[in-house]
Amino acid sequence: MPLIPRYFQGNLIPVTDFVFPAPSADLTALVEAGIPKARHRAFPIEWKGRKVWVKVPTPYNFYLWHRVQAMVAALLGNAMLKPTVSIGGEEGLRFEARRLCALKEKGIAVPDVVALTKGWLVTDHIGTPLQDLLDDEQDERTRQIALVRGALALADLHQKGEWHGSGQVRDLIALVNGDIGFIDFEEDLLAVMSLAEAQARDVLLMLMSAARYARGDADPLPAMLAAYKEVAPATVWSPLGRIAGLLNGLATLLRPFNKRLGRDAKQALRAVDALKGVTE
Repeated sequence: MPLIPRYFQGNLIPVTDFVFPAPSADLTALVEAGIPKARHRAFPIEWKGRKVWVKVPTPYNFYLWHRVQAMVAALLGNAMLKPTVSIGGEEGLRFEARRLCALKEKGIAVPDVVALTKGWLVTDHIGTPLQDLLDDEQDERTRQIALVRGALALADLHQKGEWHGSGQVRDLIALVNGDIGFIDFEEDLLAVMSLAEAQARDVLLMLMSAARYARGDADPLPAMLAAYKEVAPATVWSPLGRIAGLLNGLATLLRPFNKRLGRDAKQALRAVDALKGVTE
């Protein structure tokens, strides 16, 4: 495992350990045959009549801009701005597998770990990415209902003392029974920030990712935030208010140039606007 900068060290691996299933010979053959052909580091295969997902490790990368980001976070005194990257390598896969097992024990809808080796992790297919469904849906009301369900699922996860790592719509999964589940637990935010800050960061990133579905007067963000507030732990509001206040100051500087801003910047401004009530 590569050396980790001092300011990125912390609780990298949960204390609780798990025994992961070893892959069968036929599963190993399918995975090893699929890896060279895969266009992404996570890809599906068919095994024993069901769909499963293979994920290969990413190298640990801590770039110069991550160091700059860490310096900015230190200067502003806000841990939520610190860089977060995957541990990488075999340990990164093991970390995600451990988190999936821990979350499953708490009743959170996440994939089962099918097998884990030094070179890859296999998990169950649990449903359809919510982002895919939202992109195909034309009805604004239906989209808002789906996003509110996502916000409630995140609030439940937080209420159970957990965090996601991004909270973005792309990592939410619509299950067959109508519930919302989660995938992608590679990053350990608790290495660089508190649990409440990690949860607040989830909320911020969820709103930013959902802002792409705010069109005209049809803005799902207030309804999402209101639903989240009904279930979420009270401890999340203090760090969320701090980061919202900081971003609102930056947004004030950017709004005069709104017409020249790119889509991502405009989505970020919508999320900041939705969070104004948190700081008041």
